[in-house]
Amino acid sequence: MYSAERALFELRQGRPIWVKNKEHFQPGSSSIVAPVENLTESYLKHLKALSNNDLRLVITINRAKALGIKTATNGRVDRQAISIALDPTCDVDKLMLLASGINQVDDLRTGEANHPETISLSLLRLVRLIPAVVSCRIDNNQQEAAETFSKVNSILTTTTPEIISLTDPSNSIITKISEAVVPLKGSLDTKFILFRESNTLFEHLAVLVGDPENWADPVPIRIHSACLTGDLFSSLKCDCGEQLHKSLDYFHQNKGGVFLYLNQEGRGIGLTNKLRAYRLQDLGLDTIDADCALGFQSDERDYNVGMKMLDELGVRRITILTNNPEKLSWAKSAGLEVLGRIPLYGEPNEYNLPYVETKIKRAGHFLEEMIKKKQDQPITLMPDHDS
Repeated sequence: MYSAERALFELRQGRPIWVKNKEHFQPGSSSIVAPVENLTESYLKHLKALSNNDLRLVITINRAKALGIKTATNGRVDRQAISIALDPTCDVDKLMLLASGINQVDDLRTGEANHPETISLSLLRLVRLIPAVVSCRIDNNQQEAAETFSKVNSILTTTTPEIISLTDPSNSIITKISEAVVPLKGSLDTKFILFRESNTLFEHLAVLVGDPENWADPVPIRIHSACLTGDLFSSLKCDCGEQLHKSLDYFHQNKGGVFLYLNQEGRGIGLTNKLRAYRLQDLGLDTIDADCALGFQSDERDYNVGMKMLDELGVRRITILTNNPEKLSWAKSAGLEVLGRIPLYGEPNEYNLPYVETKIKRAGHFLEEMIKKKQDQPITLMPDHDS
């Protein structure tokens, strides 16, 4: 798994990696792939030469649909991505447009992605890069040239089993890194505990409000995904900041509780892609379709880390502050006793109402009461802008 961990760094830097189905070469079982995001013209030129101008762009099924490409996976995991034959004149700007733009494209020659190509996309999603790679498939005739290319350019080699193991959330370990008392307005007795995730090195925060010895049973908890725009800047496009402060207020008034602040901005796609999604929403997509148009799933968040943090804190019986049915399901699947749910409503406004309605209609969130708050006060609807 160590080579897959190193591959995360290589991909962040825009460098290619060699992905094989097994450690030893087999015809048709390996590809040298490079992330579209951060890819340089120099690496693209080298890959074109290695492939004899037979490069492929590999994208997710969601991205393919946004491009107007008909796909059929038949439920098979190895068909969750497609390849597009690239024109020899294609440059990095056109690649990025194909990987993340909104316009549909005609006359693309498409086919199924192979297993190494498909699996490589999971590494990109893990580090919140656009899930799209340029691929050079290595066959018997290219083996010697690929070995030379790999040696000259210090190309890292990894395998699909290693990538699968690394990207499996159940294999990730969380470690308590540091803690300190951080007095908050309304609750002087508050402790911050920082955890680090082993596979990505992302850091997540547990905020313990009040003295654990005096917490109610069941313990009130809030699992909150980071939202820079809402939590810090009070964006009107979402209700995240209001939910954060209302949760802390509830804890202050009810003997304390646990607030988990997870590093999962933009429903797990990261701030960069969240802002890209905003631009797509300006063009008419809703929050879910915008994420999918970038190649992501409708919700990339993984609450496994939150469950592990609660386990480390010794919390077993909970009342959960949420409007999201997925969080209830994750908690129950993790073996927690979920003894109640407390709704959290922000204030509807002309900017966030379409976003809230999308969460109700397409993600099943329990937000109908928030909508009813404004039923006698008509709101001029604006395009749904949150991610």
